Amino acid sequence: MRCGAGGYVCDVAPLSISTDPLDRLAAARDLWPSGTLALWLGEPYAVPDEVCWPSTDAEVVESLTGLRRWVVQGAGSGVCGGAVGRPGDRVVDTKRFHRIGEVDPVTWTIEVEAGVNGQHLEDHLAARGWTLGHSPSSIGCSTVGGWVAARSAGQFSSRYGVIEDMVVGLDAISPAVGAFVVGVAGPSSPEQRLPASWLPIWIGSEGTLGVIVRVRLRVRPTPATRWFRGYRFSDVPTALEAMRTLMQAELWPSVVRLYDPVDTRIGGKTKPKGEHAPAWWKRWLAAVDALPAIHRRTLAMPLTLPGFVQGLVESLASGCLLIVGFEGDAAVVGPASLAGHALVMAAGGDDLGEEPGWRWFHSRHAVSYKLMPVFERGGFADTMEVAAPWSRLAAVYERVRSAVRGKALVMAH
Repeated sequence: MRCGAGGYVCDVAPLSISTDPLDRLAAARDLWPSGTLALWLGEPYAVPDEVCWPSTDAEVVESLTGLRRWVVQGAGSGVCGGAVGRPGDRVVDTKRFHRIGEVDPVTWTIEVEAGVNGQHLEDHLAARGWTLGHSPSSIGCSTVGGWVAARSAGQFSSRYGVIEDMVVGLDAISPAVGAFVVGVAGPSSPEQRLPASWLPIWIGSEGTLGVIVRVRLRVRPTPATRWFRGYRFSDVPTALEAMRTLMQAELWPSVVRLYDPVDTRIGGKTKPKGEHAPAWWKRWLAAVDALPAIHRRTLAMPLTLPGFVQGLVESLASGCLLIVGFEGDAAVVGPASLAGHALVMAAGGDDLGEEPGWRWFHSRHAVSYKLMPVFERGGFADTMEVAAPWSRLAAVYERVRSAVRGKALVMAH
């Protein structure tokens, strides 16, 4: 893009390359905290030499020719600094690869270009009676190519798997090899084929090997029915044991999501919204928060003492919430949900009914849009991914909380 008299216009040259300072600045950051914070504070930081927006395989080849350093960027919503351009880099932006093919009703596959927004893909499929089943929190601000390049996982992975379970083939371009296909070919695939064993190497390669331009994905028919329920547990270890029992029963739930006591308390997820505080208290808080001097410091002041705040919230917290969901054909969901419900109840859960589960389902992506007010109020938030075997999960949970406690308010799900 470049700035013209009428605003931003697209340069339709054979390969659109920009050295405009604004384009370079936009390509110099993703959502990695240091770069984002520097931008808000108005601090200068390094930017790439140029940005380009290829829309064909030939243009991608041209964009990589003769380069020693490049960065592939999709929606730019990563939080690890992996898609950040630096001096000497050319940023290859894939947003013009935005075409979605037709679902093959026999093989249950679809070809999607790398720059397609995740929510756009899911909406496209839903309108035609299909779903990918991939639902990361970032679905509205991430791309299909980014999912594949970063080995994305979603909220329904216990049923549908993670992105590498959905990819059956891809087309990519690298400076050394040119354009090629790995795995199942599609109608737009180049002639050159590489061994299928390369597919796991490209999934998760994060742009280091070249540019992923198209992906063939497994899709499923839209679930005929969905079942959601919430359960209250007295503590995290008991809830984790219930989760283990449920997963090892091989009932294939679509969702098994636990919130610890602090996350449960702050989110108010074990009771209907509005039940925790009287209306007059909420109105008073809203009036106070509307004062500019207070609004900017609402979080900054208490979080100067994170240990104190942690202890206060923990003293008010009681129990944790487990969300369980099943989806698919009614003939399967019915017996599976009954069996799953019985297992969770036997493991010590208190049945909270359907409302917490459906509330989670309808607001499951909202967390991605709740961080900006935190930043505006002088606070900061980030998510840390941790994995462990069932036998060590409770210990890891406690040790991570202990390590971070006193430095930040810690909640977990």
